[in-house]
Formats: sequence, structure tokens, C-alpha cells
Amino acid sequence: MNQELPEIKTAQLILSNTERLGLASVTLDYMPDFINWLAETENYPKFHWRNRTAELEIAAAGIALGYSEGAGDKFSNLLIKASDLMHSSGLSGELALVSLIQFDGSSHSTGLWEGFPVNTVFLPNLYLLRKGTTVKVVRAARIFNDNQLEELKQQLQRDLLTFRNIPLDCRLCDAKYPGVISSLNLPEWPGWQGKVKEALDEIKGGQLRKIVLGRRTDYTLEDKLDPYSFYRVVLPEAQRNYQTYYSPSAGGAFISLSPELLLAYHNGTVSADVMGGTVARGAGPQEESANTQELCRSAKLRLEHNIIRDELLEKFRRDLTDVNCRDLEVVKLSSVQHLHSVVSGSTKSYTTALGLLSEVHPTAAVAGIPRRQAISRIRELEPFHRGLYTGFAGVFLEDSFECNVLIRSALVRGNKLSVFAGCGIVAGSQAKSEWHELDIKTEVFKRCLSLTADSRQAAAAG
Repeated sequence: MNQELPEIKTAQLILSNTERLGLASVTLDYMPDFINWLAETENYPKFHWRNRTAELEIAAAGIALGYSEGAGDKFSNLLIKASDLMHSSGLSGELALVSLIQFDGSSHSTGLWEGFPVNTVFLPNLYLLRKGTTVKVVRAARIFNDNQLEELKQQLQRDLLTFRNIPLDCRLCDAKYPGVISSLNLPEWPGWQGKVKEALDEIKGGQLRKIVLGRRTDYTLEDKLDPYSFYRVVLPEAQRNYQTYYSPSAGGAFISLSPELLLAYHNGTVSADVMGGTVARGAGPQEESANTQELCRSAKLRLEHNIIRDELLEKFRRDLTDVNCRDLEVVKLSSVQHLHSVVSGSTKSYTTALGLLSEVHPTAAVAGIPRRQAISRIRELEPFHRGLYTGFAGVFLEDSFECNVLIRSALVRGNKLSVFAGCGIVAGSQAKSEWHELDIKTEVFKRCLSLTADSRQAAAAG
């Protein structure tokens, strides 16, 4: 490894008559371990995100410039502010903003979600950004004079030395892996039966076409669970998924291993996933094949998929040209199979594409149809606050952005692990089969909790 420090570039953006945004950046000549660095840095919030193609990845700590709004505020306002900053900067390739938006911004973050912002978009104070095989390190801060820009450059030089001194697998293999004392489902099975019946009655009565109901499973552990180590252990299960880690403070961390793109904009094309209709992957080739056939011929699963597709097509056609939907396919993940298609359209306007985020979120895949009525009933039927679960995370660059739905999620708080999953309820749904689907979707987290200490250490060592 080359021990000479590479050249550091600096840039600045005027924010007001007295204040500027300063940036210092450098391209690395080696590939650092993003998660190990995040575990070692002391600044919060901490954020890691990787897209499902593994072409784009960011690890970030601290906030240089942020926009946060509380309950009742539209997250679209945050995105507009972020877009204005992005396109007034002229700092090509340097700026990367990240976003975390909750499912339902109508209520404050309390209970398990205390300390988590309802909606936030921010420019990190320090971040590693990888595009393909190129990795940049960027440090950003508000500055008031040129001397502070030079100080920012010197700080980045110190950061580079820190990166190189972080050993492989630093603290992760030495972390504690506590056993499970107890678990509790919210709702439990009898409550789930009742809620599904209520939903089906409203679908039959015409008030709803679809509603997505969730379950939270709370595990009480023998000791504190190290969130970085747990994240490391579950990642091998999510190589074709979006990977998201967010910790606003030392008090908790949110993890999502989501297969689902919410919205992306690149080279004038806007695209979104249609992912509805789920069966188990299967224990072997014969069972897997049988499950695939069931997935493809089930009228109920096809209806669930088509409701999501039709909603997205309607919203895309309002603002985009050349709107189309790619042919239906089956996507096979570690534990499940999904019906999957992609809706896409064209626009030359970054702002138009950005505006679609507030139009499509939350989609019928996580809320229901009609959306307003479904969200209202979810608040009444679910015995927990979703928080970031079924919200979205994303990375915004100067000429593109990519956001994923935060499903297949877990929240780590001390010796508590809460795991989230949901199912789409449509005409023909059965409480028992939907409950089984919830078990399948949470299997990854449950399996990782049941690993022995030795096998977990081996998985963390990678």
C-alpha cells in the first residue's frame, strides 16, 4: 500500500454573505472497509448504505449541513432544499446527500424510535463514497474564512492516517453475541387473525382494495447486542439487496436488508420496482420449483402485484414521458421469491424526478389502496409505530439519485432487538398464510440470532 498521502482537493460554496460550505476531498488508492471505519469513528449520526448492484456505497458520520422536519411536515420540502444545494454548488462529484424518511410523518418519534428524526436529509461531515471501484473521502463543514478551509484540508490528512491504521475486522470479531431470553410478537397470532379479518371485511365492503399490515417481533437478549457486528453477520444474507445502517446516537441502530427500489433517477430515466406477491424460496430444488409455479399461477399474488404496478403507472404518466412496465419476472432471494417488474419513464428534469418521490411514497407495496384510507387504518390496526420501517433511505448525487424502501428491517437498542415485516392483504388473503409469510421474511434475522458464538465470529471475519 502506498504510504504517501494522495493530493487533497478543496472547494467551497457560498451559503450566505458570511457563511460558506467548505469541502476537502481525496481519491484513495486502496479499498477501505466501510463498516469497520464506521464502527471506529466517534461522530454521530452514522450511516452506511449500499445499492443492490454494489456499484454505489457510502459510509458517513456527522452532519455538516442538514435539513430535518418534525411530525406533520412534508419531506418533499427537505428534498427541494437538498436539490437546490446540489445544483447550486458546481462541485461535481464531491457532494453526496443522504436521506432517511419515515413511513408516516404524522407522529413524533417516541418509544423505540426516540432520538430518530421523522424526516432528515443531510450532507455528512465526513464520508467515504464509492462508485464502482473508485473511492473518495470527503470532509465537509461550514466555514467563514479561507483559513478554515485550510484547516479542513489538514483535518482530512489526519483522517487518512486514521483510515490506514484501522486493522482488518477491528473490534467486530471480539463483540459479544448474547443469547435470546424471550420473544414477543406485536400482534400475537390471535390479534393478527382479528386484524386480517377487519381488513378483509373493509376490502369486501369497498373501503379498501389493499392494505399492508405489519408485525414487530421483540427479542430480549442476555446482554447488549453490538449493532455493527450484527449488521456484519446479516450482510451475507443480503448480497442482492440494498443494505442500510443508520444510528442517530449511541442509543440505537436501524438495519434494513431490502430488495426493493423505491425510485431512482439516472441519465434521464426514472425507475421504480413493482415487488408484490411472495412465497418461500424452498428447502431444495424441487420445493423451490413448486413454489415458483405457485407464485406464477396464484390469482391472489398476481392481484397484489398488479395493484402496485397500476398505481405507479398512473403516477408516472402524470409527469414523465415514454412510460412503460418491464415484463413480469420472478426474483429469488435467500429466503423468499417475489413477483417483480419495473416501471420506468423519462424526464430531463432532476426536480421533476425528485418530485415523484413525494408522489409515490408510501407505495401500495407498503401502505395500500386507496393510500390515505390505508395509512389511516394502519395507524389503528397496528399495535406499534413503524418509524423508519417502510420509510425510505437514499443517496443524492449531482446528476442522479437512488432510494430504496426500508423493509426487512431490525432495530437494535441495548439488549433489545425488534424485527419488522409486513404482508399485503387483498381479496383472497388468509390470515394463516400471511402469518407464515411474515415468518419467512424475518427468517434471516432470526437465523442470525440463533448462530453459535463461533459461527458468528467466523461470519463476521468473512
